[in-house]
Amino acid sequence: MLLLSVIVFIVIPLGLGAASRAALLRLKGRAWFEGRFLPALHPVTVVALLATLVMIFAFQADNLTGRLFHVVLIAIRCSSRCT
Repeated sequence: MLLLSVIVFIVIPLGLGAASRAALLRLKGRAWFEGRFLPALHPVTVVALLATLVMIFAFQADNLTGRLFHVVLIAIRCSSRCT
């Protein structure tokens, strides 16, 4: 299940993004890509990122609520590393 999640949420979007960037830069040029395409795509990317986070948490709700102690331990460990 973890491998499938990594493929669906990371590998496929990253591959498609890299391929579309390379193709658009080759076809339209850097000025068009940075001046027109990226600003037009920005709102879509924000919504897509938020939707992805919601889906990940929704699909993992049983793990998060069933293993609350583990989630707290991970949060404590992460917060101690950040400081």
